[in-house]
Amino acid sequence: DSNVLKRYYDCATKFNTKIIVRIPSDCPLIDPKIIKKGLKLFLTKKYSYISNIIYPTYIDGNDVEEVYNTVSEFKNTIQKSGKPMFIESVTYRYRGHSKSDRNLYRTSDEIAFWKEEKDPLKRFIGKLTEENIDLETLKEIEAEVKEVIRDSVKKALQSPESPKTNLEEDSYA
Repeated sequence: DSNVLKRYYDCATKFNTKIIVRIPSDCPLIDPKIIKKGLKLFLTKKYSYISNIIYPTYIDGNDVEEVYNTVSEFKNTIQKSGKPMFIESVTYRYRGHSKSDRNLYRTSDEIAFWKEEKDPLKRFIGKLTEENIDLETLKEIEAEVKEVIRDSVKKALQSPESPKTNLEEDSYA
């Protein structure tokens, strides 16, 4: 089920839970003070939902056009306002979280469905062919992109390592 909020709701219903604090594993803002403040706000103001996202989004991260359009819109808004914005996109991981993750919590049918029906590139290629872009043109574009990727990887591997003093330069969280 790709409806993340519904999965949380179903879990809360099953275990008769009144409050869910959702902290994604890749969340850079896991701060007990923020969580405590959010819970206090939630409990005292009787909200049904709160979030630390400035401008809430929920996009299908497996839809190439939706991601592109949302990022473009956000970029323009950020450039005009100078204020930060965050995008939450839901994607699907075909493999486990790590090499030790045997991926036992999903069926092979579920994974196959996502690979066949929801894969971002397959979906986008399908959309392009529906708009009469021929497969030969798409193959040419794919070959060009693969060449750019190969050249970029080769350049990166041949580049000297950055000094450890630059480790946090241009890194944001």
